[in-house]
Amino acid sequence: MIQDIFNGTGNTDFSLEWMENLTAALERLKSGPPVTAVLLDLSLPDGYGFQTVHRMIAAAPQMPIIILTGLEDEALAVKAVQAGAQDYLVKGQVQQNMLLRAIRYAIQRKLEQEKLRASELRYRLLAENISDVVFTITHDLQIADVTPSVAHLLGYQPEELVGIHIEHILTPPSVERVRSMLQEVRAEDDNAGARGFWFHREELEFMLKRGRAGFASQVPNPDAQAGNIWTEVQFSRLPEGQGPYPFGGLLGVVRDITERRFWEETLKQANESLSVLATRDALTGLYNRRYMVETLDRELQRAIRETYPIGLVIFDIDNFKVFNDRYGHVAGDLILAEMGEMLRHKTRHSDVACRYGGEEFLILMPNASPSLTFDRADKIRQEVKKMQLMHHGQLLDTLSVSAGVAVFPNHGRDVAELVCAADEALYRAKAGGRDCVFMAETGITGIN
Repeated sequence: MIQDIFNGTGNTDFSLEWMENLTAALERLKSGPPVTAVLLDLSLPDGYGFQTVHRMIAAAPQMPIIILTGLEDEALAVKAVQAGAQDYLVKGQVQQNMLLRAIRYAIQRKLEQEKLRASELRYRLLAENISDVVFTITHDLQIADVTPSVAHLLGYQPEELVGIHIEHILTPPSVERVRSMLQEVRAEDDNAGARGFWFHREELEFMLKRGRAGFASQVPNPDAQAGNIWTEVQFSRLPEGQGPYPFGGLLGVVRDITERRFWEETLKQANESLSVLATRDALTGLYNRRYMVETLDRELQRAIRETYPIGLVIFDIDNFKVFNDRYGHVAGDLILAEMGEMLRHKTRHSDVACRYGGEEFLILMPNASPSLTFDRADKIRQEVKKMQLMHHGQLLDTLSVSAGVAVFPNHGRDVAELVCAADEALYRAKAGGRDCVFMAETGITGIN
């Protein structure tokens, strides 16, 4: 009998309570002092076989259970262990030391199982409630695992993604970035000769499952196509030969950054708008005087290094005050705006046109000789005479401009000298009857 064997072990750690049937045992578990472990006979008057095990486990799920079985029921005992019991002993083969060892082992094993179960519950709670998506992929980009949070991010259930190629949920450019990243990993491994710690961050564009409405569909985000979201993915390497990933792979943690990218793009556009306001004249759309001075200084430095000329033309609208007095300032603004529009279309791509101030305009012409600069200035003068402007149904008087031309290095070596030479030529053009182009008087020649 088990009682005799147990009492004969010289045990001082445990005391044995013997219950005649399953009902009494279940009642004992509900009341009285805590029980350390259960020795459960599979042959009881009110219970037999696996049903007995099932009822005991249901009544005491955290209790270590050791099955007592006859030799003919050993297969059933193994099934009971698989269902949750910690061990089994065959009646008639139980020895004193074996019994105590089995009890201690069952208690320790149950403690470890409970720790593992609690740990699994904690990690499951984290995995099911974390907003970021955690996934693993093999080296051939097959999705191995993914957390339930993918349903909120992309609209897919985890089981829909496991086993598929990642190209089915990433845009082609993002797939190529992942492939390139893997090539870099392999190259680093080949150079290092070992597979050490590795960490990489990529911004990837995922495709939402149809019907999933994310932030990208709520705002006019030019950086994300309809039905796509931008994410930041932190990749790290999975060790080979460990756990469920014998061939290694990559672990990815995905965070939705669509909203962040939207505001970054909005800020970028705002900064570009501010940059335009800082460098452009609001009325004409041409560059302003400050930008012209900075650009002219930069171009002169380059021209000195590369030994090429720079042409500079200053235009002034003739009798502009008379226009303003006759037609009003609104008409005057119209003239200035049309002048800016004409200069944008009649200058080379490399030229820089600006509103220099008031009714004065300046054109910077890199790599333009004196004759080329003069000819282009005169063609613009002729274009101005062809302009026909209407204001409140009234055809305005024909416009004309006077222009002064100066060329680096012939007429000046720095910004001040060159602008002064062009301005002096303009003054002579105005004094010479207007509607004409004058070249600055030759001063300095050659480049040191």
